[in-house]
Amino acid sequence: MKPGTLFLAVCVFVLMAIQVIAENSPAYPPLGFERGDRITKSSGDTFRIEQWVKYGAAPNGSQLYQTWLVPARGSPVKLPEVLLAKDPRGNEDSGNVGFSSEFYISSDNNYLFREQKVCHGNNGAYLYKRDHGLHYKVLFPRITQDASRFFTKKTRLKWYYGDGIVDFSEWKNNGGIILTLRGGLEHKKGVSDWRCLFSPSTGEYSEPEEWIQQNKKCIESD
Repeated sequence: MKPGTLFLAVCVFVLMAIQVIAENSPAYPPLGFERGDRITKSSGDTFRIEQWVKYGAAPNGSQLYQTWLVPARGSPVKLPEVLLAKDPRGNEDSGNVGFSSEFYISSDNNYLFREQKVCHGNNGAYLYKRDHGLHYKVLFPRITQDASRFFTKKTRLKWYYGDGIVDFSEWKNNGGIILTLRGGLEHKKGVSDWRCLFSPSTGEYSEPEEWIQQNKKCIESD
């Protein structure tokens, strides 16, 4: 191979390598992505959560998402994705299921609650905890599955799609999170707005006594 040809081949290889690194490195703004309309601001506007999308880039051909925490001052930080416990379509994490997320930030900015559609009849609900600065780690990746099991334990009713749909309701002053469950049930029409209390400090679920009667009314009979 002539020296000039070899030099050209090396240059092409280096450029291709740089492109691959750029496409896979967490750089802000992410290359080839568009910023979505959903922006969530933290308490005190110290940072905001931005969701960026790249159409057709997920393994199944759907949208690929990246979530970034953008401070009022300083460098943005990419939020880690959640490995999916179960997804009938074979997706691997919360970034490639093809759907954007809803975020809820605790008043002290120490927790991020994330929920998103995964497929028909199923959603994902996850809790992040701040590690340092704007770096958050996944604390509870299976809230949908665990809350659904708690519902079945309390009611002895099974979900039509294996799990229910878990929605964030509100942060409690004591650090707890009120969740609501909905979805189709076996041998019943379904349930909506069934409430339970989740404790991030212990990972436990509970149904306060004062909610029991109202929760029973949330279950629809045939």
